[in-house]
Amino acid sequence: MLYKRKGWVCRRMALWLDVLPGVLLGVLLGVFLTAFAVNAHAQAALVIFTQGDAGVEKAGKFEPLQVGASIAEGALLRTGAGGYLYLKLADDGFFILRPKTQARIAAYRPVPERPAESEFRLELLEGVARAITGKVADQAKDRFRLNTPVAAIGVKGTDFVVSATADATYVSVYSGGVVASPFMAGCAREGLGQCKSTVATTMLASPDGLLEVKGGTQNVQLLDLKSNPALRQLTPDQIAPPANNEGAVRTLRRDTNAAVPVSVTSAATSGAAPTLALAENPNTTSSILGAARLLSGVTMPVIEPPTQKIFWGRYAEVANLPKGVDLAEFMKGLDPIGLSWPSYVVARNKDPMSMPSAGMMSFNLTNSESGIFLNNNTSAAIAAQIVNPTLSVDFGSRAFATQLTVVGGGYKADFVANGTVQANGLFEANAGRSNMTLSGGLAGSPVDQSAYIFSGRIDSNAVASGATFWRRAP
Repeated sequence: MLYKRKGWVCRRMALWLDVLPGVLLGVLLGVFLTAFAVNAHAQAALVIFTQGDAGVEKAGKFEPLQVGASIAEGALLRTGAGGYLYLKLADDGFFILRPKTQARIAAYRPVPERPAESEFRLELLEGVARAITGKVADQAKDRFRLNTPVAAIGVKGTDFVVSATADATYVSVYSGGVVASPFMAGCAREGLGQCKSTVATTMLASPDGLLEVKGGTQNVQLLDLKSNPALRQLTPDQIAPPANNEGAVRTLRRDTNAAVPVSVTSAATSGAAPTLALAENPNTTSSILGAARLLSGVTMPVIEPPTQKIFWGRYAEVANLPKGVDLAEFMKGLDPIGLSWPSYVVARNKDPMSMPSAGMMSFNLTNSESGIFLNNNTSAAIAAQIVNPTLSVDFGSRAFATQLTVVGGGYKADFVANGTVQANGLFEANAGRSNMTLSGGLAGSPVDQSAYIFSGRIDSNAVASGATFWRRAP
């Protein structure tokens, strides 16, 4: 009997030895996944730039922050009199704290596969902060909110700056729009998205608009700064001006939805395969590369002073080349400077441009695409090349001159354009001195690049059209 019991015990032990590894694996995997989820939940942002007195409060003590530091959900962030703190949020948005500011990422719970279940709430307790929304607001605007002591701010896919005290909130919108409301029925402090209160008010981007919410009231004021310039002293930018490099952050965010570039062959680039979807792809700007270096562990400030750039792309299939960009997505945050049949668009970002008042400047063609279109039929387009291109600008007389030759499908045509350079850097061709139409202009701080799209008739059946991107000659 004892022998049988020993055999039973041995069999049970053997069974457990077979099962135990799986049980342990399951338990350990569960613990790992739980720990991973907690860790992912905890890290809501990454520090990408600090200046002066900027840090986080831990256990009642203030600790300075360094570039590359992780910011946990709920952490209280502070800047001193000369302090700036730039955060890259986990959803590719940005949160920038200017001097004398306290704020926190109150909640960050992304659900990428189900955006409608995400949750993102920022809190500006006092001071001035700028928010550039990321993927949560892009995909589920009703799950993003920025609260101040007296107001709730929902967004429409936005770049905006807020000043907050215990008694008042002021909002300026750089791009997109916001919806603001005081806390009241239909606008709970713990809510998300745009409030549904009876006084919820929308303000779209405008250099002359300022939204005001005062504590103790149940209304929202839209202030017109153009008709009353004295009110500009209330704007967040006047209360706490941005640092010199803040404008570059917008370039970092803008490209999270950019289309994947299309590679084509062009003789105008000496046999190289130029990137066409974006002539100057923001993903490869030094600011983006700097951010990548930062994420790789190089702890150094990487945001550069703002600079204006030109972007262009192919928004429709043409000459056996696929669509390169979605036009609506491409234009977000950009100013169009050229849009032409059949498929090309040119735009600039909204950072300031600096143009010389005198002197000559020559440009080299660095990227281009062209086609010859028969009987105005894009499906019958013939891929072409641009040869012998030149572009020069006389800043003293505000004049430009350009020429190029389009070759393809047995056709060869020479095109020239001469005209004026407007104060905003855009080209205006003189029809009497040009045999092609063009739209585009200059960009840079200072000017160092140009782009234009063109169209010119070869004969009664054929039209040449294309896009060109140029850089200042050495």
